[in-house]
Amino acid sequence: ERLLLADGKPRPPARVAALKTLLQTARDIRRSPTMRLFQEYVLGSDLFAARYGLNPRLEVPSYLETCDQPALDARQRRQLTAWLSGHRHHAAVMTNRPGRWPVGEQGSPEAEIGLRRIGLAQLPLVSWGSLEWLAREIGSDPQALCKPAPVHALAALRQALGEPLPVSLRAAADWVAGHPSPGWAALEGARVTVFEDSDNGLRSLLQAADLLAKGGIRIAPRLVGIARSPLKQEALKRQGAACYPDLPAALADLL
Repeated sequence: ERLLLADGKPRPPARVAALKTLLQTARDIRRSPTMRLFQEYVLGSDLFAARYGLNPRLEVPSYLETCDQPALDARQRRQLTAWLSGHRHHAAVMTNRPGRWPVGEQGSPEAEIGLRRIGLAQLPLVSWGSLEWLAREIGSDPQALCKPAPVHALAALRQALGEPLPVSLRAAADWVAGHPSPGWAALEGARVTVFEDSDNGLRSLLQAADLLAKGGIRIAPRLVGIARSPLKQEALKRQGAACYPDLPAALADLL
């Protein structure tokens, strides 16, 4: 909003008010027609009505459930699951996609639907919804907590170890704020691999590793980029990532 209005051009007050309303209510399900339409298509009319308490305007299934194509097939899923059954092998998902809050009924369960689509609903998850909840708890902005911020990766590390989600989130925020809580010593000496199609998650893990090291906990980050575009590959490699064209290729090599 500031950028759009900073050019000094004269505008009618009604146009300025309309612009501000458009931008400030973009995520408000009751005031943004595009947000409302998008969420009904993503979730499907039935889940949309149950989640938001609003009458659906369409009659559609969840496009996320029916149209998104899983990046892993059954064989690759079995391969990953077999690896996870190994001694001291752990995994968690960190995503900026919306998800349910860890407490209460808020949050759009898009990340959860995505995990079901690839057959890995059992994996612990730190989504945008998790960070919305944490932001409310600590009086912050969720944009300041999600990757590339270190809080996201730190919470995912605690989740991978089997901690309850609210505990993981608070522990991550406390560590960043300089108030470490118990439980981090289990990560000492761990090799931590992050798979990302943008540099946000890579930077989140690298910052998390630096903060842990300052507290005496040493982990070994391994960065894996997933991209076909040369421009995206270049951005990932700048962070030190080894790049693969897709996730199955990365898993086949690394597992």
